[in-house]
Amino acid sequence: LEVVADGELVTDYYCDGLIFSTPTTFVRHLRLTLSLTLEEFSRRCQIPLETLKSRERGQSEPDAPAMALLKLVAANPEVAAAALREAELSAVPV
Repeated sequence: LEVVADGELVTDYYCDGLIFSTPTTFVRHLRLTLSLTLEEFSRRCQIPLETLKSRERGQSEPDAPAMALLKLVAANPEVAAAALREAELSAVPV
């Protein structure tokens, strides 16, 4: 959800019926909701482990495409994981 409040764009992140105001808390909660370790979540979402650690510590924030992926994972984790696996299997080496 994106709204303009006092002239500023405010984005909220939804997961598991909860609202998060920062990507850091959203990413961590999503991973914990799925009962995944950092390593498991990194593999499942194809996010480099160090990037994920940095995001959970609040040192970096996901860009728009990464947030879109995370929102898809939050909405339907199994479908998102299956789609990522299928995309990886069908990828043509360059």
